[in-house]
Amino acid sequence: MEKEGVIIFGGSAGSIEVIMNIFPFIPANYPFAIVVVLHRKNTAEYHLEDVLSRNSNIPVIEIQDKMQLKPAHIYIAPGDYHLLVDDTGLFTLDYSEKINFSRPSIDLTFECFANAFGNRCIAVLLSGANSDGAKSLKIIQDNGGLTIVQSPESAKVAIMPMSAINLFSPDVIADIPEISGMLLEASKYPISHYISQIKHGDELNNSLPIILIVDDLEDNLFSLNAVLKFEGYIIHLANSGALAIEMAMKQQYDCIVLDVQMPKMDGFEVANILSQNDFTKNIPFIFLSALGSDKEKVLEGMDSGAIDFLAKPVDPPLIKAKLKLCIKLSSKYKNSKILFNTIKEEHSSLKEVNSDFAASLRYAQNIQQAILPAAEVLNYLFKDNFVIFRPKESIGGDFYLVKEIGNKIIFICGDCTGHGVPGAMMTMITHNIINNIIDNNKKVVPNLILEDIANEYIKAFKNEISNITIQDGLELAVCTYYKKEKKMQYAGAGRPIFIVKQGIMEFLKGNSTGINAHISKNVKFTLKEFMIDEGDQIYLYSDGIVDQFGGPKDKRFTTKRFAHVLASCSNLTMTEQKEIIENSILNWKLGFDQIDDILVMGLKF
Repeated sequence: MEKEGVIIFGGSAGSIEVIMNIFPFIPANYPFAIVVVLHRKNTAEYHLEDVLSRNSNIPVIEIQDKMQLKPAHIYIAPGDYHLLVDDTGLFTLDYSEKINFSRPSIDLTFECFANAFGNRCIAVLLSGANSDGAKSLKIIQDNGGLTIVQSPESAKVAIMPMSAINLFSPDVIADIPEISGMLLEASKYPISHYISQIKHGDELNNSLPIILIVDDLEDNLFSLNAVLKFEGYIIHLANSGALAIEMAMKQQYDCIVLDVQMPKMDGFEVANILSQNDFTKNIPFIFLSALGSDKEKVLEGMDSGAIDFLAKPVDPPLIKAKLKLCIKLSSKYKNSKILFNTIKEEHSSLKEVNSDFAASLRYAQNIQQAILPAAEVLNYLFKDNFVIFRPKESIGGDFYLVKEIGNKIIFICGDCTGHGVPGAMMTMITHNIINNIIDNNKKVVPNLILEDIANEYIKAFKNEISNITIQDGLELAVCTYYKKEKKMQYAGAGRPIFIVKQGIMEFLKGNSTGINAHISKNVKFTLKEFMIDEGDQIYLYSDGIVDQFGGPKDKRFTTKRFAHVLASCSNLTMTEQKEIIENSILNWKLGFDQIDDILVMGLKF
């Protein structure tokens, strides 16, 4: 393999819990291979790789003899075999005598990786009940690799990490959140560069914003890290106020997200200490706490200079929007003597803006727009296209999604019940459900996608214990285009589509009903297939356009009238078609309010 780099974990008693907390946050595009060598019986009733696979974004594999090491894979050393590796990344399993009463021997494996990878190896020694791994961890350090030892205080069994610390000075001693943060940070750089900078105590030369998240509960740290890990930030984690202050004194952060209720030192005390230090006083921070409904606490936090005070549980779109404001401020005024006063001024104006509901809607509008495909994506995937997206209010319940999966293009038009804030909330939930079905469940056939969505809606919105059921639902048109075969598949849940082939328009209907929590379990949706020729056009739309009232007799626009408009302009360019459709509906509703969100997609092949 090309030596991009490797992360190797060694451990014994108490280490499985550690890696189960770290690995779910390793992204699918992680550039390095990860190897795990643990003392465990090969007669265990479960396979460790199966357990780890359930929450992993990258493949988890038990190593076989002569298997080749590859990036973006997690490799588990099998029980009762020594694990060796050569300088090409080829594994060898060995059944020779036990070393230090152990097979696999962590020392033996670490030494092999030290010789094979040198300064492209990061080794992490975790909780364990003997000294295996300590000696060869020193060899990894001597060969230029980075050595990380789990802090004995956080280890379930401290013998293994203490053995290494007593033998030599590891490069880093860290608890679980810090280890997780370092592994994510390492993926932003060439591994040898990252290792060199950490070993020499230099600041990493990067242009990515660095965020410090502070919370005494590891579950909260991991949860917020999961929300932010793909947003283009370097995330550092601290599980106490004291640790946060120590880290902030060494690193110029772009923003600190700070819990309030913490033992020994609460968030207000941390903020007060940081605000009095010349190096840290200009770092913008956001309080995130269960006290978000306590007005006195909120005012106390805001008066301390915070950008905002957000309530737990965290609302992902809101924290992302607030962080963007922090990053904007930090980027604009970083290393400036006037930063603190500027933040105070921005804070004062922000309180006034946040009192205005319209400002919140504008935030939400930006967030909702961010999940929609960019025009560049549509232009790349289709010969020609247009999208008419007109929510009734600033935000709404209509959405569209486009994904390219290998040889296939999946495109979806969705209409969630309602408009405004409720519709937008349903949109975000549905968008996440669909992404999970396509990306994680690997579903690409339209009727199967709809069936999975229906099952997820039942689980998400029907609480049989409390007898609470969300009545809202959605209508969808789902299409999958197979580029090589020039074949199209379609399934609909309450949303039909129009097809124009060689100037002839066809109206294609799927299932007549939409999806909600009352839909039958294991419902089936009809799949329709047809071939696509060059120049064919497909139109997807929500019901907002056909239900719009207007005209001289205060009537609905109707599907029939919409079909007539499409037929009259389908021979024109997509840009011209868009203009004609928009003018048609604007003229129709002249003098009438828009009654629903409007979405129309036109795609040419």
